[in-house]
Amino acid sequence: MNFSANFGFKQPTTKLEWADYPTAMKMYNEAAANDGMWDKVIPESTIAAWQHAYATGNYGPYNDYFPQVDWWNEMVGNFGFQQNYNLNITGGTERMSYFASIGMLNDGDIYNTKNRMSLILVFIIKRYNWRTNFDFKLTKSTLLSVNIAGKMGYRNQPGYRDAGNGDSYIFNPFIQTPTNLFPIKYSDGEWGADLQGDGNIVAQMNNQGQRSYKSFQGFYDFILKQDLDMITKGLSVKATVSYNTYSERQSSIFRARMYGIDDSAASKNGIIRYYREYDYSNPIVNADGTIDYPMVREERFPDWQVEEERPVGASNDNFRNYGRKLYYEVALNYQRSFNDHNVTALAVFNRKITDSTDSGNNSKMSFASYEEDWVGRITYNWKERYLMEMNAAYTGSEKFAPGKRFGFFPSFSVGWRISEEPFLKKMQESWLTNLKVRYSYGEVGSDKELPVLIIFSFLNRVAMLLLVRIKMYLSVLCIQKVAWLTMTLLGKQR
Repeated sequence: MNFSANFGFKQPTTKLEWADYPTAMKMYNEAAANDGMWDKVIPESTIAAWQHAYATGNYGPYNDYFPQVDWWNEMVGNFGFQQNYNLNITGGTERMSYFASIGMLNDGDIYNTKNRMSLILVFIIKRYNWRTNFDFKLTKSTLLSVNIAGKMGYRNQPGYRDAGNGDSYIFNPFIQTPTNLFPIKYSDGEWGADLQGDGNIVAQMNNQGQRSYKSFQGFYDFILKQDLDMITKGLSVKATVSYNTYSERQSSIFRARMYGIDDSAASKNGIIRYYREYDYSNPIVNADGTIDYPMVREERFPDWQVEEERPVGASNDNFRNYGRKLYYEVALNYQRSFNDHNVTALAVFNRKITDSTDSGNNSKMSFASYEEDWVGRITYNWKERYLMEMNAAYTGSEKFAPGKRFGFFPSFSVGWRISEEPFLKKMQESWLTNLKVRYSYGEVGSDKELPVLIIFSFLNRVAMLLLVRIKMYLSVLCIQKVAWLTMTLLGKQR
């Protein structure tokens, strides 16, 4: 038995540095002037107002008139912590041996998100994995192996977009959102946003809701090996049955989710945001010496017809995807040497059935995929000097019409290890290690790309019965013509 515990932390490898806004505006004006785009030039009054704000320190992430937001610094923390535990147990007797392992991973993250009320808005990944291997010696010539493994996962994140396919959706706003267009919040407590109502990643990450995902994967293997030396020496048979399954479920809670509104709409409607523009050319000097600027534009998101508070909606353990694969195989193996003659032979039958949810609609299962193989191989060599190998595969796929589903793919090779010849042994001892000449011929088949079948099998449905019949006829006719994609490979090696 052994136990291991690992603790680690992670942090960004770099921190972005930005030019100050007055410098950026001057460079922008220079580029616009070089291109003759005079209507795009930023007024000098705006640049002067920003220069004064920088000189007096009157700017920041919550400043109405002079917002300066480092989105990276606002959302990315210094460290994220990780814990990993694993326990292994091995043992057995003369007739049975076993191995068992369980593990747990707890992976935190580096984002600056905070839990609000009953919502868990931090990024969390937890994974529990296990494996057991049992070998039973049923007789002196019979071995049964039972292998069971699996893992369960839990992933939590804020409601803003699904980060399951990577962090680009999360990271991009940190870098791409303008730093001086709007504040995180205005002085009246309203959230800021760009002209399209987006961009405020602080508001989106901390206020739109929560997503959580549960996943499961299971792997089950049963292997029976039987030596058949009682029939002839070197003969054995192996039978394998393997079953794999996976599933994923999603739970979520969103502000403003109502019946008929999806998560994307709920994310945008969950909080009220404002975009505001000010006229820097007409400053208003107050009695206390502070300066205000008149507002020339204000946009509300959602629009003014949407009420401030909308009902909260939630879903629990909604079905997301599911898949399973059954594989079984029987293999007859022969390996024997007759003085300097070495012979091997292999005959294999296997079948694979794959079933999963439809990629476009996870509420229904797609058509199952069936694959079948009958494979044979014979090899021969004399003193590892003269080599020969022959293979044959009779492979089937349900993607083709009856009569076209199986394809025959033979191959063979012959070789000559010249370095094993007695007259080259002396050279081999000095500088030559291996010299071989080999010729091979083979055919391979593929059912992965069926463009004609795809085009005619998924034509849009129409109401006209005659047209439907024509399309169905073309589809069936085309399917009957589709066969295995076959390639011939020739190889010469020296």
